[in-house]
Amino acid sequence: MNRLSSPAWLSRQLFRISRAVVGDLTWRPPAWAGSLKNSVKRRPILCATPLLGVIVLLIGGCWLWNWYVHLPKPPVVTWTVNLAPIAQPDDTFHPQWLSLTFDRSVARLDLIGKEVTRQVTLSTKIKGTWRWASGSQLVFMPEEVWPAATKIRIKLSRDLFSSHARIETMAKELSTPRFTAAISDVTFYVNPKDPKIKQVTATLTFSYPVDHASLEKNLTLAMENGENVFAHAPN
Repeated sequence: MNRLSSPAWLSRQLFRISRAVVGDLTWRPPAWAGSLKNSVKRRPILCATPLLGVIVLLIGGCWLWNWYVHLPKPPVVTWTVNLAPIAQPDDTFHPQWLSLTFDRSVARLDLIGKEVTRQVTLSTKIKGTWRWASGSQLVFMPEEVWPAATKIRIKLSRDLFSSHARIETMAKELSTPRFTAAISDVTFYVNPKDPKIKQVTATLTFSYPVDHASLEKNLTLAMENGENVFAHAPN
């Protein structure tokens, strides 16, 4: 073996270097160490008892910790947020219900079928009622239209759930659909008897209900080339 790679040679060199830099180091055991050594010699059994007690406590503690870690624990329950599709707008209000569905039954038995509106908070205030429809589904029935293109945070109270239920999170967010408008079935009509009479009919479809008076006030009709062929049309 190469002398330069020998562990003994390397240790001697390190010792020489440390001695040259630091100097000689000496160590003297404390007084209590000598007293302890003498006590062990005089009473070996009595002195060994506390040490055995410490070892037993360490072993017992490790066993208890291992037992606790491997205890069966209730599964963590996940839940999803589902906002119902927007109904076709008409003159009747159609509530767009919101449901929270859990992957197992977690509701308190005394709350199933009852109103729990106070236990749920929405970051954007919407009038409506929360109710446990079943042990795993919480439903919100709004009394007004959801705001368009809005991010809403849902926060649940721990009082909604049974004591053994472990819920993954008490808060989630949902985003409402944006407002959209579409024009279809456009028809251009010229009266054959009086060419000055021109009409355009079309169907306007919105993703949310609109106010008829406001729509008529803000609706304009114009030709792309700027020609005013609709003299009586709103502008």
